Amino acid sequence: MPAAALLLAEGSKDLLGAVLQTGGGRATSLRAAQVRYVPGRSITVQYSADVRGDDGRRSRETLVASAGGEHPEGVAVMAADGIEVAVWRFPSDPHLPGLRSAVASQRVGALLTSHGAEPGAVQVRTRAYRAGRRAVVEVTGGSNRIYLKVVRPGRVAALHELHVALAAHVTVPRSLG
Repeated sequence: MPAAALLLAEGSKDLLGAVLQTGGGRATSLRAAQVRYVPGRSITVQYSADVRGDDGRRSRETLVASAGGEHPEGVAVMAADGIEVAVWRFPSDPHLPGLRSAVASQRVGALLTSHGAEPGAVQVRTRAYRAGRRAVVEVTGGSNRIYLKVVRPGRVAALHELHVALAAHVTVPRSLG
C-alpha cells in the first residue's frame, strides 16, 4: 500500500503541518505512535506531536492521518503523491463524534453531577485512544470517578447491552447507559 510509505516517512510532517497551521501552530517534532493497517484496504497512523502555537506556547498533541476506505464527512482531506489522506487532531475524531464532549471538563462535570456527585471541579484524563475506533476517558471529581468509553455511534447500544448481560455473571463496571 503506497499510503503506508507516505504516512510513515519523514514527509508526513509536511502533510500534517497543513492541519496544524489551520489551528495556529506547527510541529517541532512528530513521531508515529500507533499504526492500524488493514491489508489492501486502509492504514491509520496516530502521531504524537510537539506543537508550537503562533503565540509561542508549546503543547503535545495527537494527530491522525488515514488513507484508504471512505473519508468521513467534515474531515480535512489532503492529497500527496496522488494519495488522499484524511487528517484530524484529537479530540476531533470524525468517527467518534462524542469524543470532544467526553474530554470537555465542563460537559463531563455536569454528567458526574447528574449521577449524584457533588458539583465541583473535575479532572479529565484520556486513558486510551484508538483513532477511529474507541477511547476511554477517566473523569474524577472529589471522591467520584467514572470512565467514559467512547465508541462509534452504531456500537453504543450493543456495548451497553453487553455490559448489562455480563454483569449477571462476572464483575464488570456498571454501565450508565
